[in-house]
Formats: sequence, structure tokens, C-alpha cells
Amino acid sequence: MIKNFIKLSIFIVIACFIVSCVGTPEYPITPQVTLNNVIKKRVIDGDSIIIAVDFKDGDGDLGLADDETSGLYSFYNPDNTTNKFYFNYWLNFYVKRNNIWQLIPFTSSLNFNGRFPKLYKEGRKGPLKGTLFYGFHIPDIAVVSGMINKNDTIKFNVQIVDRALNVSNIIETNEVVLDLK
Repeated sequence: MIKNFIKLSIFIVIACFIVSCVGTPEYPITPQVTLNNVIKKRVIDGDSIIIAVDFKDGDGDLGLADDETSGLYSFYNPDNTTNKFYFNYWLNFYVKRNNIWQLIPFTSSLNFNGRFPKLYKEGRKGPLKGTLFYGFHIPDIAVVSGMINKNDTIKFNVQIVDRALNVSNIIETNEVVLDLK
């Protein structure tokens, strides 16, 4: 019994020593992103795309609340131009035509940019790392517009922005072939 107690005590001391050696990770305060995965699934009326992006942020100030639509995060700037920081997930859409990648031009009101929610608890500051999953639908009807054709090969560039308006690096996804009808 005493031998077991001594073994357990030694184990606890070693475990505490190992845990104390592992410090808080340090990341830059500008978010960093890497591609995790791109998933395409055929659904009834189009293709569903999900982009998984791994992120690291030194001060963990990622995400916007639904009601944060004024000031730094308003849709319009004071001069009535569109504020790009209304969105915190920026996505550029490319299509391959004649083996050349072409950016599909979208307007400020029609684009694939988005907003992801706060990823931290209020009052918490510190490094944050994880994976963002961002999904959207490309309907079969998009073929009618002429911007996208059946069986087009597409890819995306992705950036994220933190609450202090620090913009991450740009990542490029793998190519995806659409199954549009």
C-alpha cells in the first residue's frame, strides 16, 4: 500500500512537472490561416461547398456578434461606399477557362464573403487556434447567368479578419469540379 502511494506520488510530481513545462502558445496577433479541406457535395438543386480553414490568432479576438453592424463593422462607410470589414471571412471565387484562372467578379451586395461568430468568451484574452467551417450553395440556376458553366473547375482564395481589423494571409483551396445541371 505504501509502495503504491509512493508510486502515485512520484507519478503526480512528474505529471505536474511536465504540465508546468508546457506554456501558453505564442502566435502573432495577426491571424494566420492554413487550408484544412474543401468538400463538395451534390445536393438536389446544385453543389454544396464547405471550406475548412485552420487558424491561429495571438490575442484571440476573432468573430463578430450578429448585432455588430455599426461603426467599424457597418455595411457602409461614412461616404456610402461598402465597408469591406462588415465581413470577417473574405472569399474570392475563381473559375478555370482555357487553362487560365479567372476571378469571378461579384458586386458588394452579391458575393461569397461572410461573417463568423465570436470564437472567444467575453473577457478572455489570449491565443486561440481552431478550425473554421464555411459553407455555401452554388445552385444549378447559376449556369443560366453565364458566370459558371456545367462541370467548371473552380477554386477559392480565403482570408479572415480579426476584430482589430488585422487581415490574415491568403490561402488558396484545392480545385473543385462542379456537377451543376
